[in-house]
Amino acid sequence: MQQGKTEPSTFLGEDRTQANNPADQLAFSTVLPTQRPDVPDTKMCHVTYSIEPVKEPSQGRALFRRVNCSLDTEDSDQDRQFLLTEMAYGLDFKDYDD
Repeated sequence: MQQGKTEPSTFLGEDRTQANNPADQLAFSTVLPTQRPDVPDTKMCHVTYSIEPVKEPSQGRALFRRVNCSLDTEDSDQDRQFLLTEMAYGLDFKDYDD
């Protein structure tokens, strides 16, 4: 049996700072189950992790996961946003080359 080639995953990171705290952003595309993990129906989705101020920057910061499974990933109306925590200090990813 010959296996097809798979493209390497591409992670797009953005090194950001807000109020002297790390506020990086990470985006990538992945295949997600549309209903349940045991159902083979899947979709290609664009996933983004980011940290943002909660109302006022002095009140803290929140970590969000956004998922967009539409064909137009730039259409933010299709984003599903998940609050992961409101007690985030910062988000700082380290990049390592091959």
